[in-house]
Amino acid sequence: MSFGESAAVFKARAKDIGLSDASFAKLEGEGLTTMASFAFCCHFNPSASDEKPLVELVTKVLGAPPSLKEMSCFRRLFAEAYATVASDIRAQVEMTDESAVKKLAPADRAERLREQQGRLAGLVLKGHHEPGDSLVDRAVGIYEADRLQYIEWQHAVSRQHELMSGLKKDQSLALDSSGALKMQTKVAVQTCDVSSDMFVRYALVRRGLALEQANILAFKLHDELLEKYMHYRMMEPPPSYARVCLKQIEQADKQFFLLLAEHTRDGIKVKAGKRPCDEAFKTVLSSAEFLAMLHPRPLAVHAGGSGNADEEKGPPLKRPRKGPGKGKGKGGAKGSANGRVPAELLAMGCVSATPKGHALCFDYSLGKCTRTAKHQRCERGLHLCAVKNCHRGHAAKDCPNKAVGAADEAILDPEPAGDNDRPDNSSCFPPEPPLKVAKLGDPVAPGMQFSTVAVFRNLRSPLHQDSFNSSVPNIIAPLSHFQGGEVFVEHPDGQDSEVLEGTTHAGFRLNVSESCWAFDAKHCKRLKPAIGRMNRACPGCASHEPWGLTATNEWSTAQEAAHPTPLCHALCDVFEHVAHQRQQPLGAAQPVLARAHRQPRGRLRPQVVSEYASVVSCTLPHLPSLNGKRCLTRSLPKVPAGSKLLRAENRGDKGVFCVFGVFRDFVEFVEEASRLFHPFDSLAQLPDYLTRSLFEQLVSSPTDLCKARLLKMQRWRDRAKELEPFEAKLREAMHPQVRQVLAGKRLCLLEEMAKDIQWPDTELFAEIRSGFRLVGCLKPSGVFRVGGALGALSEDELMQQSAVRKADLLSKIAQAKVDENAQQLFDVTMEEAKQKHWLEGPYTPQEVDQMFQRWLPVRRFAVVQRGKLRPIDDFKESLVNIACSTSEKIVLQALDHIIWSLTVLAHFYRDRGAVDFTLSSGERLVGHVHKEWAMVKATVPLEVATLDLKSAYKQLALHPLDYDKSVVTLKDPSSGSVTCFLMRTLPFGALASVHHFLRVSFLLHAIGCSFGVSWAAYCDDFPMVSHATVSTSTAATIKAFLKMVGFSFAPEKCTDFSQQVDVLGVTLDVSDSACGLVKIRNKQSRCEELAEALKTALEAKALVPCELPSFIGKLQYADAQIWGRVDHTSRLPAQLALT
Repeated sequence: MSFGESAAVFKARAKDIGLSDASFAKLEGEGLTTMASFAFCCHFNPSASDEKPLVELVTKVLGAPPSLKEMSCFRRLFAEAYATVASDIRAQVEMTDESAVKKLAPADRAERLREQQGRLAGLVLKGHHEPGDSLVDRAVGIYEADRLQYIEWQHAVSRQHELMSGLKKDQSLALDSSGALKMQTKVAVQTCDVSSDMFVRYALVRRGLALEQANILAFKLHDELLEKYMHYRMMEPPPSYARVCLKQIEQADKQFFLLLAEHTRDGIKVKAGKRPCDEAFKTVLSSAEFLAMLHPRPLAVHAGGSGNADEEKGPPLKRPRKGPGKGKGKGGAKGSANGRVPAELLAMGCVSATPKGHALCFDYSLGKCTRTAKHQRCERGLHLCAVKNCHRGHAAKDCPNKAVGAADEAILDPEPAGDNDRPDNSSCFPPEPPLKVAKLGDPVAPGMQFSTVAVFRNLRSPLHQDSFNSSVPNIIAPLSHFQGGEVFVEHPDGQDSEVLEGTTHAGFRLNVSESCWAFDAKHCKRLKPAIGRMNRACPGCASHEPWGLTATNEWSTAQEAAHPTPLCHALCDVFEHVAHQRQQPLGAAQPVLARAHRQPRGRLRPQVVSEYASVVSCTLPHLPSLNGKRCLTRSLPKVPAGSKLLRAENRGDKGVFCVFGVFRDFVEFVEEASRLFHPFDSLAQLPDYLTRSLFEQLVSSPTDLCKARLLKMQRWRDRAKELEPFEAKLREAMHPQVRQVLAGKRLCLLEEMAKDIQWPDTELFAEIRSGFRLVGCLKPSGVFRVGGALGALSEDELMQQSAVRKADLLSKIAQAKVDENAQQLFDVTMEEAKQKHWLEGPYTPQEVDQMFQRWLPVRRFAVVQRGKLRPIDDFKESLVNIACSTSEKIVLQALDHIIWSLTVLAHFYRDRGAVDFTLSSGERLVGHVHKEWAMVKATVPLEVATLDLKSAYKQLALHPLDYDKSVVTLKDPSSGSVTCFLMRTLPFGALASVHHFLRVSFLLHAIGCSFGVSWAAYCDDFPMVSHATVSTSTAATIKAFLKMVGFSFAPEKCTDFSQQVDVLGVTLDVSDSACGLVKIRNKQSRCEELAEALKTALEAKALVPCELPSFIGKLQYADAQIWGRVDHTSRLPAQLALT
């Protein structure tokens, strides 16, 4: 709650100012209990000279004329109330994410605590139970933001904790939302202790009290949530399940507030006397998503320790053993039967040690051991047969019990048996293709030669390229029934598309589950996941627990069958696939790594640019010379100096196997970074209707695009004829002056076209028909950004000052000197009145007095631009502009839209491929650039043209209620008398005129885009972009559309489509657009003007004060064309140095 809405703050300020209790009681009797209600109880401005309204209010409240002291107190109280409410409104309008949390007033804070203590009689709000000021302020900030946020346990501090630990102020330099550098101060409170159950209970009680004081959630409901947490905490878990720990409760607490936030998306502020959080509390409390977080969890498989629930440990599950065990503890082990065995012996069914753990010599089993043996033992092991369960005095190769055909079955093993000193990418396969597996290729590709046969099960791989494969195509065929598993092969002529890491790739999607395919492995490809059979055979465990029930009346095989390894792998594959679809990164299991005392390796999110340009592996006779960062000090064959040693493995007599990461140089890194996807490539700053227009131009052929424009234009022309009776009836209902200004406008047709594109500004057409207002609070259109400014005067206050303001302005105009432009200005004004009928007149001030009881003159003056005189009406001087309030901020991005459209069209016309645009609603526009554009792309570039509306403001009418506030007044040079004219159209110089006209301009822009035209709107200037093949159609479509709805454009200002055009103060050169290049530079005339101004200033070593604004404006404009958005930031060091 803001200061203006607090009754406690109002009462405290009234007493501090000196208002008596009796006077304040009379204020409360009238219902004036807050700053806001008192500030808006009468039409009085503290800065006004006449305080009659305030005196009348005080007299009415007290029932008698106030004394000097009472009047002084009321005057001060009203001024504070007015300033407080104005500050609250400004803070709400200008609030950003960087705005500091507003603190409660001490009176309001004490009142809330006092009221809460009176309601909660059984709870003493002292010590550990009193919430801290920072906690209450944060809760109130959440309520003011109207969006539910989570308050962490450790931040729910007590008032006692704040007093004992104190506050820490951290100052730092930071950039605000506008790019300015500012000093930022953050007040940090030390977190409270939540390590035990009692501390957690205290913290949650304080959080519940703070949420109730902020009017977010009732304390009774929050206490019910706390009791549920403690119930699950103290509940005994089932066997083999861990007790619910505090960490699990904290996760459940976060899940509860997440679900509560989803149920209160419309806001958390009180509506109709009810709290939205209270209404949704019971639903969330009983939801399955929340309760599932509080259920006891199974103990970890290999968790050791005491089984403390807080550490999430438990007794290990029983697993079948694969051997007799070591038996002697540390240092007593002799060997393992599961040691690493060469592939030749493994194919014979050999092991590495005897059942008693004695190591065996592999060379002897292969018949090639040359070492000295004593008592059938050499330095490598026993000279016995290595075949399992044999171990006699002969070599394994001569053993009659050796396995036959083991190599044929090895290809189906889930894990490779050995690398056999082969490359890493082939070590997972047997040494040579077995004959029975090789025969599988005969029915698929008879007569095909191949060197490798691989059998995959649910293989997935990222986009990669096998550059070192032979030119023989790869054959891929299904061996079972499954779904999915497509292979995406990138190709520029492909009809399919895939979005990988934000980049759209064109290619072919091969459905392997239905048929066989052949493709070139040197193209980039990606394997997608498949769904195969769900059942799995026993992996061949040595032993199982006996079938039956245990002493605890549980199945003996339940624990070992709870989560078999294949099932775990399958579940992980599903979760990984879903996470990839939702673009959520997968990290390591932090609790498991922490329990194993291992530091997590790798990165949580992938690198934008890979760290190394390539990874090279080689075998060296010894470890190379490295520096302190494990980088090469001298170059090696194929490995440059400075490369980093990633891994080294000693392979005995063969040397040291080393893997090096080769870094990129600066140029290579920049080139790689320039090829990455950039957020600007997502067209996020373009409106949806312009994005749709670009998409339509790309996926349609030139003939289809022109035909679609003609058909749509003909449809609206037919509809215009049908609406003629309605148009005539609508014009008859208009005010005569408004009807005269809007002659020729088809408003019914324009309104239907706006509904066809679902234009959000539905109130625009009613305002066009009645005329636009110049004062008051302008209605939000839903087209512009939220922002704006508050007016300093209301309409009534403006007209109350009209008499004084009128006399001052008429006197100023009568005493003004006649300059060289006075006669031409008067002639132009007479032409507007007699020929164009934009004004009505001339009249004398006395005649205007007879028309209006109160009226405001608007002084007209002349501004000469490029040799042309432009009349300007000064509505700021007449105070009309400060009586206008807006709730929207207008940002013109016409040049950005044009440049963006040019770059998009140039890119796709040149490179073609798949088109994938995402709208603000999440809808995706997917297609391919039409092939006909490729036939003209090399010879015909893009072109640009401009179109200007003729007397844009004068095509819209002014509301009759504002005729008395827009009386154009100037001096007749011939007679020297003051002459007045009544304004009938939108005036040039009024703040409201800009807002009203841009609403119409943006509507015309959106409807034009629906015809498949790429153009932009900058007030009355409309630059257009088109391919030269359809430029004639583009220009004809826009001009026909404007004529159809009745808006006039200036033919003499329109430029034809060409490759170099001056538009919006810059020169666009698209002559090289076929090469993907768009050139932008300042206009030559502006450069010459700026050069002349700089030369004059440097020669004179001085600046004329009256010419300084124009000089700085030209300099900043030219500077912004070079630096763009960096312009403001680049000037910060100079500004800081000057200050």
